[in-house]
Amino acid sequence: MSRYGKSIPVFSSDVVGEMSPELASVSDMLQGNIHPYFSGTPAAIAANWTIAEYENKITANPTPLGMKGVISEVGWPTAPASAVYLKGSVPGLANMQTVVDGFVCQANAAGIPYYWFEFKDEPWKVNPDVPVEPFWGIFDKDGQLKIKIPDCIAP
Repeated sequence: MSRYGKSIPVFSSDVVGEMSPELASVSDMLQGNIHPYFSGTPAAIAANWTIAEYENKITANPTPLGMKGVISEVGWPTAPASAVYLKGSVPGLANMQTVVDGFVCQANAAGIPYYWFEFKDEPWKVNPDVPVEPFWGIFDKDGQLKIKIPDCIAP
């Protein structure tokens, strides 16, 4: 976007299901929150599902400037185990590790830009309707690493 002789990039960020050619046409870049947990996707196939969603919803909707889109949020909750979503997504440390192991190196190798959600658990996000909200961190609330970070080349 150009205004007053200045160029200001306009980025749109939303849940990936809202990405469309119309939104892309008025954006310089699309950024999508792609959470396999909220789709009901099992952890074992979450990495491939996430990359397919990126390709089908973000890169398939090119912007006028052709800037590469970004996965603005990707992650997996670690608790509570009882918060199974759509009978396929189960919170837990082992499942977060499965998602991290499958996604991070694959996305890095493909040059897909992403932001992992979330750095640290956020206990203040208590919401009875969405009980997983406080538990998305790769670190717990006290700053202890909850998983093993994959050893692969970063983009």
